[in-house]
This record gives sequence, C-alpha cells and structure tokens, in this order.
Amino acid sequence: MDMMIGIKLPIGEVPAKVCMLIKKTTGLALGEIKARARDDEYIFECPACDDDGLKLINSLNDELERHGIKARLFGRGREESSELFRNLEKTYEEINRTCDSIPW
Repeated sequence: MDMMIGIKLPIGEVPAKVCMLIKKTTGLALGEIKARARDDEYIFECPACDDDGLKLINSLNDELERHGIKARLFGRGREESSELFRNLEKTYEEINRTCDSIPW
C-alpha cells in the first residue's frame, strides 16, 4: 500500500473566497469543501509517490497561506511541516532531472 499524503483545512467555517480557490484547484463542490472542513477531512490526498499530487498540495498550501488560512499537511498518518513537503517536492524534481539525463 502506498503511503498517502494530504491537506486539511482548519476545522470550521471557510471563507467563500477560499472555497472558490479550492474548488478551482481540486474540482470539489463548494458544499463538499465546507463539509470536509467541518468534519476534519482531507480536501485533497494522493499517494506520496505522486509528484504531481505533491505539487498540487504545495501550491494549494501556498495559496491558502496567502489568504491567511493555515492548512495542515499530513503524511504517514500524522501532521507534517510544510518544509518537509517542499523538500520532498525538490527531491522528486532532482530525481526526475537525473532520470531524464540517463541515456536508457
């Protein structure tokens, strides 16, 4: 089984402007976003090995921070720092560059 990573909103009400941003990024319906925030569920999750999913999580987290929302990032079933997620994205980018340069 793949390790999953994900992002959660603070529990409670989410401003409409932020809901629209999340809808645009994830495709979730507005009611679903509000319900997930209320119920402390992930607004997006993916396998840790999904570099596109990780980029989406980091991008969404950055956008939420710009709007004053402190999202919570999870991996290995526990809350992790945004620094860990950024470092993981950099690691994937380096691996991809290295693999692209190998003449298979």
